[in-house]
Amino acid sequence: MIAACSPSKNNGKTTTATPIPVATADFTKLKPSCFIQDPANPLITMGSFFAGSNWNDPHVIKVGSQFVMYTSADINFAKNIKIYRLISSDGKNWLLSPSTAVFEKSTNPMAWDSQSTETPAVVIRITEISIFINKNHL
Repeated sequence: MIAACSPSKNNGKTTTATPIPVATADFTKLKPSCFIQDPANPLITMGSFFAGSNWNDPHVIKVGSQFVMYTSADINFAKNIKIYRLISSDGKNWLLSPSTAVFEKSTNPMAWDSQSTETPAVVIRITEISIFINKNHL
C-alpha cells in the first residue's frame, strides 16, 4: 500500500514526487509539496450521489486493489448527519456502495448518538475493519 511520497532528486534538485511503500515511509518528513492536487478537484461535490448532499470528513483506506472511503454527509444542512461508504478503483471516480448510509444516529432519544454521528476514522486489523465515529450535539 502506498501511503506517502518522497521528492525525487535530479542533480540535487527536487523534480517530482514518487510514491513510497508504507513499510519504508518516514512520516516525519512529509511536506505539503509532496502531494499533488488532481485538476478535477473537487472530485465529490455538494449534490453528488443524491440531491442536497453535503459531504465531509472523508477517511480513505485501500483494501486490496480497491479504495474505500467512509465519509459523513447530510441533506441540505438539516443536521441529520450519516456515515456513508464509497468505493473506487482509481481514487478519483467514486461509487456510493451501498446506496444507503452504513451508520446513522440512534432513534432512541437517550442514546449517546441520538443527535448526530460524523467524522469516521477507519482502522484495519487483520480481517476486521473498525470504524470510530464522533457524536455531535447540534
